[in-house]
Amino acid sequence: MTILVQCVDSHDTPLFVKEKLAVHQGEGILHRAVSVYIFSPDRQSILIQQRAAHKYHSPLVWQNTCCTHPYINEDPQHSAERRLFEEMGLAHIPLEKKLTFEYKTPVWDDLVEREYLHVFIGETGQDPLPNPDEVADTAWISIDTLTQRSQTPDYIYEGKKLAPRTALTRPRVLSQLGQY
Repeated sequence: MTILVQCVDSHDTPLFVKEKLAVHQGEGILHRAVSVYIFSPDRQSILIQQRAAHKYHSPLVWQNTCCTHPYINEDPQHSAERRLFEEMGLAHIPLEKKLTFEYKTPVWDDLVEREYLHVFIGETGQDPLPNPDEVADTAWISIDTLTQRSQTPDYIYEGKKLAPRTALTRPRVLSQLGQY
């Protein structure tokens, strides 16, 4: 199945669509993406996930609560809500868009992330019901621990790598919450 993503300019204006794997190869092509951070009600912990072993990039890597590429013509808010349910089994959690920014970083397997990222946050006391096709494991981790781990050279959490995207977005998200 071919998955298409929306390629955009530095203002998030749609330009064209391209196959998902292709936008992550070579220098990468700027495309629209969504990241979700779910916090505990006291905002002292964040729900993170370990990507499933069969993912085409960054398998078994720990990352924020969930990420995705919106479908063509799909609103980023809807995309964030949809993916939170598809990956983590969490529904009816109010999500607030906190920021957007562009970034580029290498990921494992000679691929690159080059995204115009829409970042959403929410809160819940619910435990996730992760989809095993998407998620290998989940954990509630203190913000302090995440901060420490995302500043290490290899971004290590529990002996596993932490996604560069999570390390890059963490300070921006926490600054929006007044916690950095």
